Amino acid sequence: AGERSPLMSFWRDALIALSPDALRSAITRARGEATTCLPASRWRIVSPLVQRGEAARIESMLAKWLEDFERRRPPFAAQEIEAARSLVLAGRLLKLRLDRIDALDGGGVAIIDYKTGRTDVATSWFETRPRAPQLGLYALAHRAADPSQDLRAVAYAQLKPGAVMVRGLAKDGRAWPELKLPSSLKHDGIADWDAIETRWSQILGALGAEIVAGAASVSPRDPKETCARCGRRPLCRLG
Repeated sequence: AGERSPLMSFWRDALIALSPDALRSAITRARGEATTCLPASRWRIVSPLVQRGEAARIESMLAKWLEDFERRRPPFAAQEIEAARSLVLAGRLLKLRLDRIDALDGGGVAIIDYKTGRTDVATSWFETRPRAPQLGLYALAHRAADPSQDLRAVAYAQLKPGAVMVRGLAKDGRAWPELKLPSSLKHDGIADWDAIETRWSQILGALGAEIVAGAASVSPRDPKETCARCGRRPLCRLG
């Protein structure tokens, strides 16, 4: 937390429109800035071979993300990086930091959150106990900060080696054509963007109220799956 990622360094310099050679150089510079910000004491325990391998991995992953996803999007500009926002949920103030906010062609913005692990499918974001609630919190915080600015897309940038992808939702086809509203959400009564934000407000507000009330009941999201992987069974209160 608090360390600069290579994507943050890249977008700070707005280099998406460079030639292939210039783009490779920009990626290398961004990777260098992101890795050299780490304390020297941490790098001293990493062998030179591993350092070179990590540098190559980061550059390869960043190049794939930019080529396969960013360059294919309609025109946009990175408007804010690590944007500070706040949200009052169930009477409690949450201080949030959004990885990136893009200004979109035609107006409005998109919110992007970087993830180095696997991301959950969009349908799971709207469960009673949702998986990966960050985008919902960010969307509500954005609305609270500036109701007049149209939020047109939210997305997780999955930066996992061998599984680089984007997963998100868009308000309209021009915001981010690759992001579509799943039909299963439509069947669940979430048919448009207003319904998306309303559902997030309901489920995240309910979770916030549980936290404020001190709720501590044991309620696994999926008992069969969760309990099978649990390493704390001697301490469990389910039975």
